[in-house]
Amino acid sequence: GEVYAFGDNSSGQSADQPSVQLSSLHLIDSGDLRGIPVRSVACGSEHSMALSIGGSVFSWGCNKHGRLGLGGEHEEETAIKKPTH
Repeated sequence: GEVYAFGDNSSGQSADQPSVQLSSLHLIDSGDLRGIPVRSVACGSEHSMALSIGGSVFSWGCNKHGRLGLGGEHEEETAIKKPTH
């Protein structure tokens, strides 16, 4: 399936346009997530993650304390694939 979001986006957790409040549904199809069928989604207050049908994990939003699982503290405004082993 596809991923849609709306609401608070102060950390890029809802879309690829940080600090833009989303008052209606917005298709999340940027970065590595573009065109990937999604099985499941998990959302925190400042970050989001998606599991693809193929088993890959994607994360975006605030990476404070490494919450995106990417290492470091950098922000990710577009969905990026998390390396899985």
